[in-house]
Amino acid sequence: MYGNKFLHDSSSITVYNGKTLQGDEWTFDKSSDYPNVNVYMQSYFFTGSKTSWLLFNDTNYNGTSTCLEPAELAQRYGFGVTYSGDERINIKSIRSTDSCPSDEPEPDYSGVSYLKIWKEGLLFGSMVALCRFFCLRN
Repeated sequence: MYGNKFLHDSSSITVYNGKTLQGDEWTFDKSSDYPNVNVYMQSYFFTGSKTSWLLFNDTNYNGTSTCLEPAELAQRYGFGVTYSGDERINIKSIRSTDSCPSDEPEPDYSGVSYLKIWKEGLLFGSMVALCRFFCLRN
């Protein structure tokens, strides 16, 4: 592993109430959860390529969340720095996470058999073939 271990997986995020890492600062460690904080963040800084951070606009991890992922280059090379100098987020609770939640809902396949999907696909394919045969003849 090249470089400083700290750059591979940070144990904390530091947020600032001023732009470009200025103003008052708060540091949150990934080994702890913070269900009740009151921080206005305009910039942040963390290192590593594995830890993401979930920031909530309400206490106890409720409300709308914002997920901060490691920068693309940090993810690609396995180490690096993630920084933003112009954010405006009121943080009421914060915790680390292995990855950000997906915006896409998971498909619900409960109650659907693969045989049914296969049969429907086969039926649709047969209908297309028949249509091509008969429709193109006219």
